[in-house]
Amino acid sequence: GALIVYFAYQLNHTVARMRKINILSQLIWFGLASAQVIKLPLMRRINDLDDEFAAALSAAQKYTLTL
Repeated sequence: GALIVYFAYQLNHTVARMRKINILSQLIWFGLASAQVIKLPLMRRINDLDDEFAAALSAAQKYTLTL
């Protein structure tokens, strides 16, 4: 009888721990799914560069990452 109670107790706590891990992993995946990667410009103003060099640069681009 005592052995069955012990195993039932251990099983109950194992299931509870697995639920907590499952919820935590879902929250982590949700956080990753809503993550965005933003590439900031290297310079604040294009006018800070020489005009000839500035003309050779491509237009500014925005980068986003969604999972």
